[in-house]
Amino acid sequence: GTALIKVVFEFSKGNIAGCQVISGKISRNKRVYVLQGKEEKKVFTGEIKSLESNKVERDEISSGQECGIVLKGFDKFKEGDKIVAFQLVKKNVIHQK
Repeated sequence: GTALIKVVFEFSKGNIAGCQVISGKISRNKRVYVLQGKEEKKVFTGEIKSLESNKVERDEISSGQECGIVLKGFDKFKEGDKIVAFQLVKKNVIHQK
């Protein structure tokens, strides 16, 4: 899923990205990366620390909903950035002789 950062809330403990999920879902147990600028440069890859909607901690936010996102180890958000959630899928590779 993808979330668009609409506003950045600045706090002494770190910034919170005020987002709207624009496609798919954002899940707390997924890894994410942050895209910045018109060129959508990847500036961070990591994990979600907190995912809230209406001041309630949530496991998942669906497309069209607004939420607050705190990431582990990154808070240099800018309005217009995108947070993209992804899941690593382990594949078994079978080598044939």
